[in-house]
Amino acid sequence: LEETNAFRATHEVETNILYVEPTHPQIPGGIDLENLLKTHGILVNATGPRSIRFVTHLDISDDDIRKMAQAMEHIAAIHLS
Repeated sequence: LEETNAFRATHEVETNILYVEPTHPQIPGGIDLENLLKTHGILVNATGPRSIRFVTHLDISDDDIRKMAQAMEHIAAIHLS
């Protein structure tokens, strides 16, 4: 996600939990991003006005991670164009 320059991790990743926020004010964050990702079939939790939390587990595959990254890139591209 950080390679897109549209999102950044807000905490050091030490477990299966990743906190992310947009790097540009034009990209929705928080509950708005949560709702946008839900339309892509991706469930996350808003943790603040700009941040969201991803949690992986045994049933999350590499393909699921790629799908999430593509959805995030798509959302960023729409709001930055």
